[in-house]
Amino acid sequence: MRNSRLARAVFSQQNRGVERIRDYRFGHVVIDGEAHARDVIVLPSRVVTNWWRKEVYSLVLDDLDDVIDELPGTLIVGCGASSQMGPDPKTLQALRDRVIEGAVDTRGRRAICRV
Repeated sequence: MRNSRLARAVFSQQNRGVERIRDYRFGHVVIDGEAHARDVIVLPSRVVTNWWRKEVYSLVLDDLDDVIDELPGTLIVGCGASSQMGPDPKTLQALRDRVIEGAVDTRGRRAICRV
């Protein structure tokens, strides 16, 4: 639930008080009032549904090919209900090189780190 609160706070701030992510639990997320049962990418202007990563527990840059030019200045990467998914270090560096600031949940650890 902590991931859900963080996501709501960031998206509410970016969308002038509009709460985009309403609910999150394993296998279920509600975005803009619509329920989803698969991974998604939430962008300021749209939601990419039925999105699949190339690797099960890692986010690689190729996973973002279709949306890389649409990414906002702040990126939140959810680690999943079991806290096992995380961005590949090369992906983080490539995003830093594009001047994207990330808020990354460190796989169940308490702190949120800035990259």
